[in-house]
Amino acid sequence: MTVENLRKTHRSHSLQCWYHSSSLTISLPVAILQLLMVTAVSGLWGGDPGHTQSLGSVAFSRGDVLITKDKQNQLLAAISTKDFVMAKKSGNEVEIFTTQPQNSRTPVQNSPVKVQPGWNGDKRVALAMKLSGKMYPYNSVSCHEKDYMKYIVYGKTNQPLTGNSACPLRRDLSTVSIAEIKSPGFYLESKNKRVIVDQLPKASAGRRGGKKFCVTKKCKMYHGMK
Repeated sequence: MTVENLRKTHRSHSLQCWYHSSSLTISLPVAILQLLMVTAVSGLWGGDPGHTQSLGSVAFSRGDVLITKDKQNQLLAAISTKDFVMAKKSGNEVEIFTTQPQNSRTPVQNSPVKVQPGWNGDKRVALAMKLSGKMYPYNSVSCHEKDYMKYIVYGKTNQPLTGNSACPLRRDLSTVSIAEIKSPGFYLESKNKRVIVDQLPKASAGRRGGKKFCVTKKCKMYHGMK
């Protein structure tokens, strides 16, 4: 092989190496960008607390906790893929009931929940279902609708209960089993006594049946809600 042929062969190998290295340099950033795009799309709702969707269109799972992004900032505890439990002030009491979002346009976000020892999503669902359909004592300071929902979410209260000795949120449920929560004798605790949930006054029949979720006055008037 002549010197000239050797030079041509060397030049050809050099060009091939340059081509492959250039292709790798160009394709690597593209691959990274594609991966980031896929990750972003897949995480739009699932576990992304910063993404807001309308309640009527959002997909939620059993045990999820949602929060409405409006003036009320209501907590919602999902007990299935279609139903959730919420609490509302009703006169001088708190009503806890099960409902469905249907076509609600209320903006909501997935609310991240810190893991509490002895508490989990299954217990949250069991407690939400147990408390649903009943009326409870109300106090504007430390026993209002948000306090009841936080109790469902965490299985205990994280603040002093002042101003209402009848408030039944004093029992720490961390060591209570799901079987006990579902039992007829399951109780909450006020300052002076045990409060058996099954013996509490029933909530209004309309809401127990799954009333449409409404927040605005216009929506409530349209659906005949007070």
